[in-house]
Amino acid sequence: MTPMAARTGCSSALERYREIQAAPVRRLLERKGPALKVLRDFFQGSVDALLSEDCKGCLMANTVTELTGLDEAVTQVCSASARPLEAALSGPASGEIPAERSPLQLARFLMNTLSGLAVTAKAARERKVLSDDVEVALAALDR
Repeated sequence: MTPMAARTGCSSALERYREIQAAPVRRLLERKGPALKVLRDFFQGSVDALLSEDCKGCLMANTVTELTGLDEAVTQVCSASARPLEAALSGPASGEIPAERSPLQLARFLMNTLSGLAVTAKAARERKVLSDDVEVALAALDR
């Protein structure tokens, strides 16, 4: 396989991964209830998944840290994958955060937290470390 063919396959695989991962994440974040509880459940589920025995990390986070900047198609897929999750993350809290706070900015911060969890979980396989990160991030939403 040529390097170009391998890269094309990589971006196609990332597109498919994004499609597969998007629906359950969206369903979870569209749940009714207090925003902080919905987000806490989302992040706790992410921590559980990242610490599961068979988890090798998040394909998107792994790709971002290894391949973006080397291949424009991969970089575009990785960048585009963040937008729907940003929108989903800004939804639950939009009515429950102070008016002076931007739901989109907070969603981007939560995206950073999610990406950070995926990277941190590869080195620090301790629930307490990841849970502490989640608690500090969620405190940023609290009034």
